[in-house]
Amino acid sequence: MSNPSLFKRLGPAGPIALAAVILPLVGWLVIPSNMDRIAPWLREHRAEGLAIYLAGFILLTGLALMPTHLLAALGGFAFGMAWGVPTSVLGFVLGAVLGYEIARLASKDRVLQIIDDNPRWRAVKLALLGEKQSFGRTLWMVTLTRLPLTPFAAVNLLHAGVGVARGPYLLGTLLGMTPRTVLAVFIGAGLGETFSPEAVKSGSPAWVMWTGIAITGAVVMYVGHLASRAIDRLTAQQEQTQDPPAA
Repeated sequence: MSNPSLFKRLGPAGPIALAAVILPLVGWLVIPSNMDRIAPWLREHRAEGLAIYLAGFILLTGLALMPTHLLAALGGFAFGMAWGVPTSVLGFVLGAVLGYEIARLASKDRVLQIIDDNPRWRAVKLALLGEKQSFGRTLWMVTLTRLPLTPFAAVNLLHAGVGVARGPYLLGTLLGMTPRTVLAVFIGAGLGETFSPEAVKSGSPAWVMWTGIAITGAVVMYVGHLASRAIDRLTAQQEQTQDPPAA
C-alpha cells in the first residue's frame, strides 16, 4: 500500500494551510473596497469605533482574512497614534492567539510527526528550536520570523504546527511585529481626510519598502544558513555510520 500523501497526513491542517495563503488575498480584494466608508465612521464614533475596530482586527487577522499592516494603518487614520498604536498591537496579539488556537486544534501533533519522520526536517527543527525548545531560543526564532512582512496567518500556522509554546510565541509575536505595526499606524495617521489602500501605499516612504526587503533577505539567509548547517551535519553523521569498519 502506498504511503498517504503529505496533504492527507496533515488532516484538517492541510486545508487551513491553504486558507492561510489564499484568504488574505481574497480579503485584500473584497474588504478594502469598503474602507473609504468604514474609516470616516470609525473616526467620528471613537468610543464604539475602537471596540468594533479591535474586534474586527482580531477576527480578520486571526481568521486569515486581512493582512495586519493595512488594518494598523486604518487604526492610525481613525484614532491617531495615541489610540491607534495600543489598539492595533492588542489586535494583532489577540489575532495571533485566535490563529494559533485554531491551528493547534486542527493540526494537533500531525505536523510534528511528519517532521520527525523525515531526518532532514527534524534536523532543521532541532537546529532552529533546540531539542527541548528552550524559552530563549524559541523566543528568538519567533521574533525573527515576525520581523519581515511574512504572511501573518501562515506564520501562526507554522508556529502552532511545530509545537511552539504559547509563552514565547506570544512574546515573540509582540516583539517582532510591534515596530512595523507602529510604522503602519504612523503612516495611516498622516493620511489626512481620505483612507484607502492606495493612499497607504503612496503615503509610505520608499525606505520602508527597501528596509522590509533587506530585513526579509537577512532573515531568510540566516535561517537558511542554520538549516544548511544542520543538514550538512546530518549528512556527515550518516556517512560515518555507513562507512565500513577498517580491516
